[in-house]
Amino acid sequence: TVVATVARSQSTDDISHIEANHPNCFHKGFQYTPDMKGLNKKASSLEECQEQCRGISGCKVFAYFPFTSDCYFGDWRAYMVESPYGAIAGYGVCPEPTTSPPDICRTEVPNNGFPGLTGNSSDLAWPGGRQPWSLECWPKNWTGGYIPCQKVDILEDLNNKWPGKCAGLTKQSHLLGYTPMDPTTKDLCQKNCMENPLCAMWQTGFYGECWQGVGQDCLVRENFNPLGAQRLQHGEVRVLMNLAGWQIVGMFKSFDNKEHYFLNDQDAIAACKAACYSDIRCQFWQYSPKYGCHVEDPSQG
Repeated sequence: TVVATVARSQSTDDISHIEANHPNCFHKGFQYTPDMKGLNKKASSLEECQEQCRGISGCKVFAYFPFTSDCYFGDWRAYMVESPYGAIAGYGVCPEPTTSPPDICRTEVPNNGFPGLTGNSSDLAWPGGRQPWSLECWPKNWTGGYIPCQKVDILEDLNNKWPGKCAGLTKQSHLLGYTPMDPTTKDLCQKNCMENPLCAMWQTGFYGECWQGVGQDCLVRENFNPLGAQRLQHGEVRVLMNLAGWQIVGMFKSFDNKEHYFLNDQDAIAACKAACYSDIRCQFWQYSPKYGCHVEDPSQG
């Protein structure tokens, strides 16, 4: 009982402190992996855990577990994952608030030797000593959620000759003000998708229902014509490496061209790229005239 009371008090104090002074430094419900083996300690507060990280050679990040007072540390190889134990992930030294992201998010590209034969050799090919983590550069709130971006571009639009007949979407019945057959649902569905960085596209069906997701096979679908559909891009994309000539396994099929919707490969390539760019979790895409478009889609598990 005493430990739980202290943890609740600590969490309340931390939230106020974080929101006021350290945006994008701590994330509730997340931890870093892998940890630096044999160096975990006990700490009475988030601040003490952070201070301990600063005193350990090579420590860049830490994970604090309020209910057990455990403190784990990570070096530059550690990356953030969701924590089932209510941990708080943080940096040993909080980044200074700035409108300019670090070089690893803006200008760094790998040198010769990337990708390497091992993870370490791949990391060493980067000027900063490591490859950027997926979504490392996207700002997050206190609970680890991705903050909506002010820049949202429309990549493909039903009103601009895009079929928008995507399958594999999720019905959004929970939207505030949603009612089937409501003509305002189209605008509501679009607005909700634009405000959610994880929403790659939206679609409204014949009965006004709202569907959202990454979407697949958006070009040809018999007996279905959406009332509205758009594929969006949240933020900007920086290409780290051209993968033409490479094959990446474990990808998800977005579409093929068996129905000959595209008359040339360049249009198909542009559509494949848009499918990846619309999903902030997508890091790779590839198109083959024979096998179609494949993208990375973490939502598929």
